[in-house]
Amino acid sequence: MERDLIQQANQLSTREEYVAWEQRCDEFIESLEEQSRIKRPQLSIGNRQSVIASIARLESLKDSVRGRFVYVGAGYGLRWREIETAFESRILTGAVINSNHIEPRRFLEDASEIVLERVQSVLQRYDSIKINTVFNGEFVAGDKRANKSIATRNYEIYRCTDQRECSSAKLELHSVDCGKLNDCAIRLPSEDDKWLEFKKHCRKERVPFVVIKLNTKFRTLAKNDFKKYKLMNNAVFGKTMENVRDRVDVKLLTKWEGRHGAEAMIAKPNFHSRSVFSENLVAIELRKLKVKFDKPIYVGMCILDISKTCLYEFHHEYITPLFREKCKIMYTDTDSLIYHVECDDVYEIIKRDINRFDTSDYSIDNPYSIPLANKKVPGLMKDENNGAIMTEFVGLRAKMYALRVQGRKDTKKAKGVKSNVVV
Repeated sequence: MERDLIQQANQLSTREEYVAWEQRCDEFIESLEEQSRIKRPQLSIGNRQSVIASIARLESLKDSVRGRFVYVGAGYGLRWREIETAFESRILTGAVINSNHIEPRRFLEDASEIVLERVQSVLQRYDSIKINTVFNGEFVAGDKRANKSIATRNYEIYRCTDQRECSSAKLELHSVDCGKLNDCAIRLPSEDDKWLEFKKHCRKERVPFVVIKLNTKFRTLAKNDFKKYKLMNNAVFGKTMENVRDRVDVKLLTKWEGRHGAEAMIAKPNFHSRSVFSENLVAIELRKLKVKFDKPIYVGMCILDISKTCLYEFHHEYITPLFREKCKIMYTDTDSLIYHVECDDVYEIIKRDINRFDTSDYSIDNPYSIPLANKKVPGLMKDENNGAIMTEFVGLRAKMYALRVQGRKDTKKAKGVKSNVVV
């Protein structure tokens, strides 16, 4: 059958004949793939009688014949079937890219589009996917020491967050299993129990639990930067991800003798260190004898996942289709992006798509006539410079960058380094 298809390919003269031939070729390739999945033979690339070698030859033949009857971009394209066949058959395939005939950047861009389309379809169906990238590329220069290579990597991708899989039935079974394993009380997440709302505060505690919704309301009413209540929201997230192992027990004492004096504390087996402040005041640090894991770490994980989901949605579904190759990410953080955009007027786009931006910090008489809207609405993007033009940017790594804005003092950030050192 393969030999017949090869002979027929040389005799095609019209598009109708090509369409019929391609259909027969696809049917034969599908039968070979089914045969490969059932038998799982030990195959090698060099063996011409192997099923995989036949599939590879037919796919290559289809691409060469297609160029005679179908216009495909610049003439260089990739097929997901070729990549999928290589993955499913557990073999490595190589491709030699001659820069005189195929431009490497275009080759990688085509591969990116095909793989992303396939990944998105799988995510919509299964919500998660593990990708093993079996691509090895080497760009050869005149000097062998200047060769650049791309290595293999593994990725695990989840759609938003794995909390979507936690149905009520699964949570109930999980609760029963956890109860059998240990005696601790486990509180599982539930969409109905919105415990971060202000109405969920517990008056039995010494201070009511003031949280996100109340803080967001306060932020919308703030008149200056000092009263933005930003720290309260960040502190709630920090408490969910707190490492309770690092907590210490420090006692301030004013006497030496007695059951609770400094002498008794120093004699304890969990004594760590002491600091003398004055003649009548000493601090004794004790090691923790037990650690209680009572922090909802899954809440902090969901906060990070959902914030990243909002960021990805803004970039991939709004910015990328709008600017295409004329937009480049210079720097990104958990909830922020610095873009280099080539367009006539980016502020006109902000004004046009005002529902995607928080413009409440712009001046009322701003030169772009952008209305003030969406004050402190969670999930919306905001221009941190409020209309001021950024002229220079240098990003070295995460939390380490510098930028220059017209009419303002230069901003330099380096996490973990004192501000008086960063000059």
